Amino acid sequence: MIIDANNPADVIESFPVTDKHILCVASVPGAVAEDYREYQERVAGVTENKRPPSLFCAGRIDSVEITQKNNSNEENGDKDAVIVGSTRLVKATILTPPSTPVNEPEPASEPQTEETVVKNVEGPDPAAHDSPPLSSTPVNGGHLGSPEPGVEAFAQQQSKTEEKPEEVSPDRKMSTVMATMWLGTKSGNLYIHSAVGNYKKCLARVKLNDAILSIVACASRCIVALADGTVAIFSRHADGQWDFSQYWILMLGDPKCSVRCLSAVGCTVWCGYRNKVHVIEPRSRLLLHSLEAHPRQESQVRQMACDGDGVWVSIKMDSTLRLYHAHTYQHLKDVDIEPYVSKMLGTGKLGFSLVRITALLISSGRLWIGTSNGVVISVPLSEGSSRDSTGAQATSSRAVVVQTGSSASCPTGNIPWCSMAHAQLSFHGHRDAVTFFVAVPGVMGSPVRTPESPRRLSPTMPPHACDIGWRRIHRFQNSRL
Repeated sequence: MIIDANNPADVIESFPVTDKHILCVASVPGAVAEDYREYQERVAGVTENKRPPSLFCAGRIDSVEITQKNNSNEENGDKDAVIVGSTRLVKATILTPPSTPVNEPEPASEPQTEETVVKNVEGPDPAAHDSPPLSSTPVNGGHLGSPEPGVEAFAQQQSKTEEKPEEVSPDRKMSTVMATMWLGTKSGNLYIHSAVGNYKKCLARVKLNDAILSIVACASRCIVALADGTVAIFSRHADGQWDFSQYWILMLGDPKCSVRCLSAVGCTVWCGYRNKVHVIEPRSRLLLHSLEAHPRQESQVRQMACDGDGVWVSIKMDSTLRLYHAHTYQHLKDVDIEPYVSKMLGTGKLGFSLVRITALLISSGRLWIGTSNGVVISVPLSEGSSRDSTGAQATSSRAVVVQTGSSASCPTGNIPWCSMAHAQLSFHGHRDAVTFFVAVPGVMGSPVRTPESPRRLSPTMPPHACDIGWRRIHRFQNSRL
């Protein structure tokens, strides 16, 4: 279901998807000049990892520093070993996009209903079908000439419906160059729809190895997290369209465990796998670093939110947020939200004894936290970038600059510190978990904050700065967009 963010009651369009369970939806921006430049560098062999463009290799190791083997795999030999950081090029299984023959002619059926209304206005004769509207206009001309505007309106709408296919057809060929929406399903099907127009038309459908849990666009690539411990990396063609004929697979761990979440941090992507966060560079397909977010392997990394040089990380079945430096990977701070929620709402009422973090977002200078009890917490980010909310000086360390090709990720010196002392709580009586946040501009063309712009907004969010929407989904039973 597609709704107007400025008017949530206005449903723009709704269409079904063949798969029952849609696990993630991501907006992928259109091609820019950097994407075309990156393709030329890739073809010319300027990228760090030089490989033949038509080579489909298996188990090619890019990062040999970090390896992981299971005891059972060691007995079977190196053939079944899990090598963290290894990559291989895979020829994609492209499925036929689901056609929409029933949905596309629907606009043409609407004028027919209006035609019947015009016939009823023109005369009481029920036997009239096609010709009477024109022939009856002189007879009923004394009734304020109402039939003539109705016939003209019907003719105008009929001409508009005939012009619509001619206007949309050129956009279909170039839709992957422009902004698109990527849908990941439980069955491993990846659906690509246009974000510009003709939303219900499926542009491509690719079958991946396992369920798709997260999608993010970064550095002229689109990274897809899979439930088999790998991520799929897609690139663009020379004309700017996405290449769905082949993609790279990057191994991050045991196939029995899934990559739960992705977050674009500069020109790198942070991947949550079990209790660790793997930092990868999507262009060179290198595993840069791995950090342990929790001592127990059963405690999975579930959500991540990045702003400036800091990344907030949440853990499954936990109420504590962890802040890490985006370049040095240093653990900076922990924030526990359970004491705040218990103080505001009480522990013995409405079942608020267990508070777990289920959604996370940074927008409009605030950290938005969704909980398992339906409570939304909004925490303003502190104005100082070098001091935390308590006034303590942040630990200084030399940042690492990752540079590949023409893209670079440089430290900005801004850390998204926050304190629960300034938090605001929103409770509407919902008992189910907050599953996701969506931030959209409240005004078209609203400026995006740059490193040179003011670091923080005021604690009270300005009007029309950003609309935050959240929905509750019951076990992914709703398979409509």
